[in-house]
Amino acid sequence: MKRRWGTLVAGLLIASSLAPGTLLAPASVRASFTFVDQHSDSVPWEWLVKGDYAQTFTVGSTGSMTAVALWVFASQHATVEVAVHPLNASGFPNGFPLGTGYALATPSDAFVTFSLPHFSVTAGQRLAIVFHVLSTCAIRGDSANPYHRGMAQEYSNGAWHGFQLVTTTDFAFKTYMSSVIAVPVPKTSLTPTPQPTPQPTPQPTPQSTLTPTLSSTPTGTSVAASMVAAVATGTPAGAESPAAVRPSEVAAAGTFTPGGPARPGGTGGTGDVGLPAILAAIAALVVALGGLAFLLVRRRRRRPEVE
Repeated sequence: MKRRWGTLVAGLLIASSLAPGTLLAPASVRASFTFVDQHSDSVPWEWLVKGDYAQTFTVGSTGSMTAVALWVFASQHATVEVAVHPLNASGFPNGFPLGTGYALATPSDAFVTFSLPHFSVTAGQRLAIVFHVLSTCAIRGDSANPYHRGMAQEYSNGAWHGFQLVTTTDFAFKTYMSSVIAVPVPKTSLTPTPQPTPQPTPQPTPQSTLTPTLSSTPTGTSVAASMVAAVATGTPAGAESPAAVRPSEVAAAGTFTPGGPARPGGTGGTGDVGLPAILAAIAALVVALGGLAFLLVRRRRRRPEVE
């Protein structure tokens, strides 16, 4: 059973290494490590100190400061308070501390490390390790300026100045930095399949359809010979047929032709019979009836003579 589990775990690890971007392969690997950024290790001299002292330095790397160390010891255990301060324009500690720490000085003649809450610093930034000694302790260093990017200082008579008024003295010290490096793990990326861009379908341009409008043309009705016959004079039985209607009488009745020229007694040109044509027809009818009556009366008068 143990061999099976071991084989399964090994297989998963191999699969994760072969297929980056899977669940077993993180997006990046974060590596954190601590290193010494600035230091001065020369310790030929020893001084007895009590009060407030400082060692200035210049930050070499951008990152997070985690601790400092001083070569300090005491015949009896003594608490030493440490704080990291920025510098003013004159190069002395000033302002609020960036981080503080405490450590116990012991009879061991060696570096004592002071852990600090992590705070960010920038390369080229000038800072000071300020330490306050409650009881007399011994501290080591060198007066031959072993560290050219800072110096040892002391606070006396209400002001900061070079340690024992010498600007070439440096206390033995170290600064520790923590750096986090994110190592990206390559991921497999799927190249998206290009999608065709839809093209608009051309739409036919609508053509206007003209439908011819058929207009009925009225057919004019002429006042024909039948109209004249309706008003023709009647002839008694045995009498000879009345004479044919003359063209002049038909013309008197008037005719209508669509779109034709106007006739005497009518409007013409529109499908309506004009008022003059109607009056002329009535007059012709009256004349015809009058003539018929006249003929009848005359024939009655002449009948007795014939008998």
